[in-house]
Amino acid sequence: MFDPVVLFQLGPLTVTAYGVCLAVAIAVSLLALRPRAKRMGMPEGTVLRFGLTAIPLAVVGARLFYCAVRAPRLFPEYDAGFLLRIWEGGFGIAGAFGGCALAAYITARRTGQPVGRMMDCVVPGCALMLALARFSEGFAGTGYGDYLENEALWFFPLAVKNIYGEYYVALFMLEGLVALALAAALLRMEKRGTADRPGDLTLLFLLLYGATQIVLESLRRDSFLRWGFVRVNQLFGVALLALVTAVFSARAWRAGASRTRLALEWSAALLCVGVGVGMEFAFEKSRIPNLIAYGILIAAMAVIAGLAFAQMRRARRLEGSAAPR
Repeated sequence: MFDPVVLFQLGPLTVTAYGVCLAVAIAVSLLALRPRAKRMGMPEGTVLRFGLTAIPLAVVGARLFYCAVRAPRLFPEYDAGFLLRIWEGGFGIAGAFGGCALAAYITARRTGQPVGRMMDCVVPGCALMLALARFSEGFAGTGYGDYLENEALWFFPLAVKNIYGEYYVALFMLEGLVALALAAALLRMEKRGTADRPGDLTLLFLLLYGATQIVLESLRRDSFLRWGFVRVNQLFGVALLALVTAVFSARAWRAGASRTRLALEWSAALLCVGVGVGMEFAFEKSRIPNLIAYGILIAAMAVIAGLAFAQMRRARRLEGSAAPR
């Protein structure tokens, strides 16, 4: 329903406005990382090394993830060469995350830096890149939500018009603002000493991204990565929440936290996941107003994130009290 904005043709390659915006977003994010890496005492050229490694790995990872998820539908119609024809579109953000994580690991090894510290160095820049990429999705014809009936809301940045003259929620703008807020939150938490252990800043980003993206993905009406009615990006968000909660729980366990309390917190988190699944069914199968259902979904994700954050703080407090004086 929404056509991508095409700028010009370069041989077999179609140059789109979205592609140009992505290139600008990458450049801006890497430039923003340079003074940060210098403040953290990283070797000269660290950001350039990371960028040159992350760009191809993120593209390959995102492409492979997309093709793997959609393989049952893609390859009866396309040949294996579709994997290489990236200009035809089709990427999955989970694969891009994996590519950036691998790039950070490789860069850390090459520069002799701890992996956690390297990831913490680049993660605010990655969050900024994500925000700029989300803001650009309108040029790709993606990132829209429900149809808007109220004509008073038919204006940008709240709405976008499709090829039929219909107005839909400009969800990509909200997703961009959320990603920008995550980048700002990371820097604030770092400044306040909330994430003073190497790797914690990255884990907190994954926690917040997973919790918010589960809700935002539910609002999307152009989610192509599905297994039946299950949205793959929501599963990715749940996986991130489980990963971060497991890391913080294990740390709290080793520091001597109450096993009973940890078990209760895990039970509460699993209950919240169940509530989230129930709300996804409620959007289509029940008479619960969507506004209430989304409020419950947001609350459930906030509880999970809050429990994981509390475990991180408890582990740090217990480790501090156990340290020799």
